[in-house]
Amino acid sequence: MRKWLRFPIEFSAARRLESVSEISVLDLFPGAELPVTIALPKLDRHSWNVKLDEKILIGLIGMLHKPKTVFEIGTFDGGTTLHLGQSTEDDCRIYTLDLPPADFDRTQEPGGMSGDRVGHKFWKTPEQNKITQLRGNSVTFDYSPYENKIDLVFVDAAHDYIHGYPDSMNALRLAKSGGIVMWHDCTPYWSELVHAICDATDGMTLQRLSGTSVAVLRKP
Repeated sequence: MRKWLRFPIEFSAARRLESVSEISVLDLFPGAELPVTIALPKLDRHSWNVKLDEKILIGLIGMLHKPKTVFEIGTFDGGTTLHLGQSTEDDCRIYTLDLPPADFDRTQEPGGMSGDRVGHKFWKTPEQNKITQLRGNSVTFDYSPYENKIDLVFVDAAHDYIHGYPDSMNALRLAKSGGIVMWHDCTPYWSELVHAICDATDGMTLQRLSGTSVAVLRKP
């Protein structure tokens, strides 16, 4: 019954995505040569983690784009943060934002990850020196020091409209001209997030990485 109740909601999101073209990573970087090697993430993953194939493509974009600055909205255990650290140049600066510990704990089911463990996958790694961990509510956080300064933005935070829309608008403000913004879970199952992303990017060229749930946009 729950599946049938969700059908019209997911259908509306699927219709919204019909106008969003699918592209490959190389479509983003015409003429680029693929790197010979890429760091493979560990296979231990939480259900909230980015899937392995998606993480590899995100890392590939990091290698090809060569960002000097990265901003991640939604740290969780830090697995994607670490992979971005491994996939970017040594002088890249990565900022990653998630809720303060007590607020994070309220988002978890009983027995879920503790808020004081947010980002633990990049702790005590060589990449930690590249990473600045920020704590705050992504909707009310003061992004002004970072606006129009970020080369690569990755959004993977709350998946409802009331968070997804401001997160998307903030991501677009963070990105500098020519910067790339990526969203995880842009798929009909997360219908409110789809509408939030599409509304925030209205009039811009939003696309999806083929075979994934990752939406991508290069800021004009």
